Amino acid sequence: MLNSIVILVVIQVLLLMPSFFYYRKIIKKFNFKYPRLLNYLAVILMPSLYTSIFILLYIGVFAPIWRSKTFEPIKWCENKSIRYRMVNDLISSELLIGKTKKEVEKYLGIGFKENCWTKNTYCYFAPDPDNYAFLDHYELVVFFGLDHKVKRVEYLLI
Repeated sequence: MLNSIVILVVIQVLLLMPSFFYYRKIIKKFNFKYPRLLNYLAVILMPSLYTSIFILLYIGVFAPIWRSKTFEPIKWCENKSIRYRMVNDLISSELLIGKTKKEVEKYLGIGFKENCWTKNTYCYFAPDPDNYAFLDHYELVVFFGLDHKVKRVEYLLI
């Protein structure tokens, strides 16, 4: 996280210097009444725009890639604190779809709550450390059909 902040600051400084001269050129071209004020105002406001863009890119693109990890049953069972990193791979690979309850227990272990979301569900605790809510937490919810096979798997805020 700290590396991302340092990179953001460096990029902003690199973009700010040429921006100053670019804004000055545009403001002179259109003959505004207070060109110097507009130029400084643009230089002050643009970093907030850059910051907003970089935060959206980080949350939407980079964070999921950096935080993702391939699903490994042994690590899933041993370390609850890294489960949130394996959830995306587990869901996208559809590894559990069509599996029976015993097969799910073989992959994910027996540390689950049964019938937690609705009837015929298993809930596995998989907290996200970036979730700052005091009482809320994320769980991997495995939904079973009437045939006791997995129909869908979701990562839900409980």
